Amino acid sequence: MPVKQPPRPSFSEERFLNDISNASTALGVPYSENTTRRILSVFRKSFHQGCVLWRTTDQPNGELNYRVYERQSIDMVALAMDAGLISKNDVLVSLVQSWSSLYGEESHQLADFDAARGLVKFWVYLGSMRPLVEVFGVPELPACIKRHQDLFVALNLTHVRHTAVDLEKKSINLYFRTTRGFAREVVDEYISIAGADPISDTLFEEIRQQFPKSGGTFAVTMDFATGKISRVAFYALRLSPEDMPSFNERIWTFFQVCLSYDEEEMMALAWSFGKGRRSYIKAEHSHSGALVELLRQWNTPMTDGR
Repeated sequence: MPVKQPPRPSFSEERFLNDISNASTALGVPYSENTTRRILSVFRKSFHQGCVLWRTTDQPNGELNYRVYERQSIDMVALAMDAGLISKNDVLVSLVQSWSSLYGEESHQLADFDAARGLVKFWVYLGSMRPLVEVFGVPELPACIKRHQDLFVALNLTHVRHTAVDLEKKSINLYFRTTRGFAREVVDEYISIAGADPISDTLFEEIRQQFPKSGGTFAVTMDFATGKISRVAFYALRLSPEDMPSFNERIWTFFQVCLSYDEEEMMALAWSFGKGRRSYIKAEHSHSGALVELLRQWNTPMTDGR
């Protein structure tokens, strides 16, 4: 007899509106109820059948974002276009569509929204790990970005799971799976491509303890117009509440006020590095829709033992 699976936490629009209003006040960030209601209306089906996640940073002016993950291959770009949220003439929008079409129904679109401004970013889950050469093969990607291919290959960053396009910052993100191990010299080499200084031994140990030993998610951010690598980041997904690394009071507040209704809670951190010592921490927290279950289906690397 098959084991009966527990129901996924349902999404409630009014509960979410109450939660995001309270969280925005607690974190001191702008919030627009009208904009949020419009987003929930345009993407209603995705919010109810997919997963929802909160996101912020440890910076004093860090934004409060929320993300919707789709379980199905739905054209979220077309929904946004029909609602007048984006222009069909934007080359970044065309890039999202090209990446989405590479692997047909295996690809899923995701979207990030700001608590005040609404739609800010599109993601594409490529269905599995995909060769960098294929991801770089779309015509909308400029030569200034494609020129980094040899650099990534030299760093053993040869396969991509997600891509993303930031509509406001005019940048793109590639999410690689690192090779096994987390050596100090490899970390310093990875962050150096964004011009970052070597990190302290203390910070290295904090990241190493949370980063999957079999290889985890490493993100690279590039300016679309110039190709400049502006930031890189290491992700640790599904941290143990009993074994959290150090972070500031703003992140603690975020985890407390951005509530999760998932039976398997997903708390995540990403250590982001830019030029010199311009580093910060991103924090993510599942809201509803059984996000951990979906990430397992996508074979997303999570913290060991979790």
